[in-house]
Amino acid sequence: MKNFIIIILSINSLLINGQTCGTFYFSKRNKICNEKDAYYKHSITKTNKNTYIDYIFNKIEDKWDNELFKNFEKLIFKHDSIIFIESYIDDKISIKTKITYRRINDSLFYFKNYNKENIVVQQGTASNILPLILNGKIENFYENNKLKSIEIYQNNVLLSNQRWKENGETDLPNVFNFKLVDKEPKLINDEKDIFNFIIENVKYPDEAKETGIQGRVVVEMVILEDGSICNLNVLNRVNTLLDNESIRVVSLTNKKWTPGEIDNKSVKTYVCIPFNFKLK
Repeated sequence: MKNFIIIILSINSLLINGQTCGTFYFSKRNKICNEKDAYYKHSITKTNKNTYIDYIFNKIEDKWDNELFKNFEKLIFKHDSIIFIESYIDDKISIKTKITYRRINDSLFYFKNYNKENIVVQQGTASNILPLILNGKIENFYENNKLKSIEIYQNNVLLSNQRWKENGETDLPNVFNFKLVDKEPKLINDEKDIFNFIIENVKYPDEAKETGIQGRVVVEMVILEDGSICNLNVLNRVNTLLDNESIRVVSLTNKKWTPGEIDNKSVKTYVCIPFNFKLK
């Protein structure tokens, strides 16, 4: 699988009594850890009275990727209960969001995360706000306000989840992102990864070639505990011809996977597979 950068929203844990800065290290499963065992880190600095910058770094081959220094979040604190967040990619602002929060007790905060349209997309409890350490029940929502999932966390580690489709139907429970498992799923008895499998099996539709259709298709799916696949869906569509070809190739991998694992136990794993159709 290709490396993906996991960005966790960072807010302040001591906002009521003061702000803190520093470097925070996280394991692959998002638990705070030491630098040696870290998979990524947040480096938080204060620029003025109410503004913080959160730089996100990923560890690659035991070294921190400094190229990510251009990717960061600016957090602007307002009224002791609202944080406006500006996300930057390559030093250019890409999105503006906000979060509201309040202290429940000495060990928990309640927060709501809003998207750029000011719609609540996540809410729940956290033991820290900067960096955000999820603890307890977290609810995630579709942009139409329908419930997407209910997740249970302990010290920022996802323990279980219930999921629903956008139409309200119950979806598979306890599905974990492939980057949050101890052992990622891999093709069985295949020295080549999924991307080489795609190259060997994909067939550019003749009609698409003739009409100059090209683009990037992304297929999402769930790999079950027995290595079979389900819930195939085209997440990023280009054209019916290219979309269908991508689904066909992914379908060829059914029952050809070793499943993802957490604590040496097989789990359902969510993965996204990109297809780049490009004419020469």
